[in-house]
Order: sequence, then C-alpha cells, then structure tokens
Amino acid sequence: MTKMAWTSILAYYGGIDERWNNLETQVLSLLSENQTMTFTNAEIAYELGLKDNSITGRTNRLRGVDKSGIFKDHPYLVIVERRKCRNSGSTAQAMALHPDTFRIFE
Repeated sequence: MTKMAWTSILAYYGGIDERWNNLETQVLSLLSENQTMTFTNAEIAYELGLKDNSITGRTNRLRGVDKSGIFKDHPYLVIVERRKCRNSGSTAQAMALHPDTFRIFE
C-alpha cells in the first residue's frame, strides 16, 4: 500500500490526527505495508533512512504515550515482543500496528 493510499484511508475513517507529522505517517505506512513483521525503533529508522533518535518520540506518540510515559491516547502501535534487533544486535522492543488499526481495512 502506498503512503498516499494509507493516508487517504486514515483520513476517510477519521484516523488522521492533525498533530501527526510526515514522519509519523511514514512510520504507519511502513508498518502497514509489512503487517506480518514487527519492527524495533532502530529497524524503523533504518528502513526510513533516518537516525534512531528521530524515531523514538514518534513511535511513543503513536503508541499513545506522552512525554511522562503515561498512556494518553488510543494507540496505533503496540509492543508485541522483545527480540534481537536486526540492525543493532541488542535486545529491543518490537512493535506492530495495534489490532484495532486493522479494522479500517475490513
């Protein structure tokens, strides 16, 4: 699914939050195009051609976590496992789209 298709579907169903930026949309697009995979922050950064530290805040926000670490919003991403990162080799949390996010494709 292209980025344009993903954002069009989200907009139609009211899923685009005006606070999101282009990077958050890119993260959602990457995970929606690879729904059978999980991604760590480092893997997402690598796939998008960015540095790791530019992704963490975005994925936290998409997981519904605010700066204090408290869950505030409905999550679009969820941590599903801890595993060895394909990029860094260290154990890290891997994420996927939240199951409710898949409902827009039904």
